[in-house]
Amino acid sequence: MREHCVRLIKSENELKNNLAEEATKYEELKETADSQLNQANLEIQKIKKEHEENTLGLKYRLKMKETQIQTLNLTIQGKDKEIDELNKMVEELMEKNGISGDGRDDPEDGGSMLSTSSYEW
Repeated sequence: MREHCVRLIKSENELKNNLAEEATKYEELKETADSQLNQANLEIQKIKKEHEENTLGLKYRLKMKETQIQTLNLTIQGKDKEIDELNKMVEELMEKNGISGDGRDDPEDGGSMLSTSSYEW
């Protein structure tokens, strides 16, 4: 009976030691996992911030290009109007001087001295 008690006590001590070792390993693994999780979260935050900054930059560049396109379209409209006015002046001068075109650019045929084109984006 005494041997049995000694074996039980020895077994109990071994189990306590094993439990303590496993608890230590668990805590070490938990700390490592927490550290890696924190690093991953920091990296995610960094990537999100970079993405937001890139998106903001792209939106700004897009807005600048849209403004540039609107400005160019207004310039084109102004030039088209200027061409129309010049065509009218040429037609008036030709009529005043009794000159008729060679048929290709005859305003009477629907053509004009200067061509106009409208560019819409």
